[in-house]
Amino acid sequence: MRFVNYLIFGAVMLALFAGTSFAVTNVSISASTSQVRWAGTTTASSYATEGGNISSINISVTSLTDKWAAFYGSLTGTISLRDTVSTIFTWTYATSGGGHVCASTKSSWISGTLANASATTVNTLWSLGVAGVGDSATTTFTTTCPYTLTLNGQTITIGNSVGITHAGASTFKTCGIQDGTGAKTNYAFCTNISSAGTNFQGNSSNYELMVPTTPGTGLETYYLYAELS
Repeated sequence: MRFVNYLIFGAVMLALFAGTSFAVTNVSISASTSQVRWAGTTTASSYATEGGNISSINISVTSLTDKWAAFYGSLTGTISLRDTVSTIFTWTYATSGGGHVCASTKSSWISGTLANASATTVNTLWSLGVAGVGDSATTTFTTTCPYTLTLNGQTITIGNSVGITHAGASTFKTCGIQDGTGAKTNYAFCTNISSAGTNFQGNSSNYELMVPTTPGTGLETYYLYAELS
């Protein structure tokens, strides 16, 4: 397995670096779009009443989360036999070969012994509220992840209750892994690379994943990594 390291700054600026796990080289962004978010319901519902009336009204509401963000898009890459200056041979990576994309708040790949993530600890580290309530981690990581990851020579089979099944037309899941439980930087969130994937909008995509964000603190910096099969 080989890695291509991608770097994403916060929720606005995007920059990428690529290379193996032993050397990082610059690449260019072929396309990017401005970040989007839901503006909320455009008009409020109304109900006419007058003094003396007591009305029973059942209401429903959708609120935009401030605890989760998502990334999706296409992926291209190369596999090279090279040193820091010159290349002997280059192969073009095909997404049909598979692999995984992972995101972490750590600027270098997490080390140590990889294990399943803890939704309860994600709740605590990202201040996502009361466990089991609303858009907390424990109400989000509720599915089984089917992926077996081999990252930097370590193999981890993702277990139960550390996966997120994406809604809509999406064919992707987000899987949580960790190499410890003491800090955000011990965690990574991964998804599979697919040549025939569909994102939440129903459009073609090679990857799509969700990441937790600490509410009320502005931008959250994530670094993205790709494992090329």
